[in-house]
Amino acid sequence: MGKVSIEECEKTNSVNCSEGTDIHANLVLCDYFGGVCAEGCEMFYWHRFNITLCPTEGHLCCTPDHISESVDDTPTVQEENTSIDEPDSPMADEPASSMPHPDHLQEQCGFTSPIHRRKRVVGGSIANRNAWPWIVALRSVLGAHTCSGAVIASRWILTAAHCFRHFPQAEYWRVRTGEYDLLEYEDSERDITVSDIFIFPEYTANDPTFNRENQTLYNRYAHDLALMKLNEDSGVVPICLSGRTQAERVGGEDASGFSMASIEAKGDCWVAGWGTTLNHTDDQVLRQVHADVVDHEECSQMWNTSLQEDMICFGDGVRGPCAGDSGGPLACKMDGRFYVTGIVSWGAENCNMNGHPSVFARVISHMDWIETTVADRS
Repeated sequence: MGKVSIEECEKTNSVNCSEGTDIHANLVLCDYFGGVCAEGCEMFYWHRFNITLCPTEGHLCCTPDHISESVDDTPTVQEENTSIDEPDSPMADEPASSMPHPDHLQEQCGFTSPIHRRKRVVGGSIANRNAWPWIVALRSVLGAHTCSGAVIASRWILTAAHCFRHFPQAEYWRVRTGEYDLLEYEDSERDITVSDIFIFPEYTANDPTFNRENQTLYNRYAHDLALMKLNEDSGVVPICLSGRTQAERVGGEDASGFSMASIEAKGDCWVAGWGTTLNHTDDQVLRQVHADVVDHEECSQMWNTSLQEDMICFGDGVRGPCAGDSGGPLACKMDGRFYVTGIVSWGAENCNMNGHPSVFARVISHMDWIETTVADRS
């Protein structure tokens, strides 16, 4: 008996999908990888995440009879009892002292290298490396980039709830820091396992009983926010959170002389991610776009609906995020620091509908839940 290693991350297997993965929730993973669940077989598939590929206990994901060493893309066959250890993540062997202390990183929240505007690329520009250190790539059990997220504390990622529609289990995910080009592995990249996923309690669209077909985008993405807790420190500079009391958040000013409302209205706001571009370029490097936050009432009129107060709009329907950018942060700069103002949620299907801004989950409306969850679970 032998086993075939299924690589979690194939750089050429990157997909863009605005609602997590584009498969059914009841998918048997063994079927997806081309195997057959059976009680015993000579050779079987094994996943790097060490997760079960078959729903029945004791069954293996057996390789089909036609697999042979003559096929170029056939995974390497391992003999029985051969140890297949998951490769160490970059930096995993370094002593803990080499990692920046979380408290020091938290003090540096929102600071980044200068942003250089480059040649326009479909409503945005190619980002410089390390321009957005807090942005992470979320990779699912299927081995592809699925969503983005933002580091808000050493072990906490803020992202969109709809990313977990098909795979709500923490063990089915890896968070990749240091990502820049989805098609090339670099030493700066580091994959981190996830211990818990927390969905905002009022978000119900992931419920199997939720009828998505009869819902508007407005209802489908209401309260679209989630938190991921990592099993180890991310080691990167986080983006800043508000950190103020609810009364101050609604409009009061703090000692620094600005409120979150003023950040939304006057901040220097950007979105970055690996989503689809209108000209479908072959490269998949991190891109960024600069635009304005749209007035809430004006955005509601543009979408011909009444947006909830916990939604915030950005861009003009052409310049903005697209499929694959879900869960990424709307980063607005005030007094030299970037604050996470929104999380990419929904927008026009083809990302090219002028007059229909992209819609984000408004972070300030969920701060009590974010702070409580992080404090209670840390």
